[in-house]
Amino acid sequence: MSDPDARAALSAAPPAERQCLELAYLDGLSVGEIATLYRLPVAAVCDYLRRGREGVRRRLASAHVGPNPTPGDEERSIPASEAR
Repeated sequence: MSDPDARAALSAAPPAERQCLELAYLDGLSVGEIATLYRLPVAAVCDYLRRGREGVRRRLASAHVGPNPTPGDEERSIPASEAR
């Protein structure tokens, strides 16, 4: 993850959520592997990942990171079937 805003959003997550997100998305561990590593139920790891993703998404949205389409843009775009 090279985007400084994404890195900041991840680092602001609570420790358990951040660690689970890093292990899953940066290190490629499965939910089962994370559960075994931390001696947690799989459901707890899934919950940490869900809450962590939601928190990162909220922090990124509040930082206005990502596309911010102008309302009505979808109406002005040319459908692919009509593009030449």
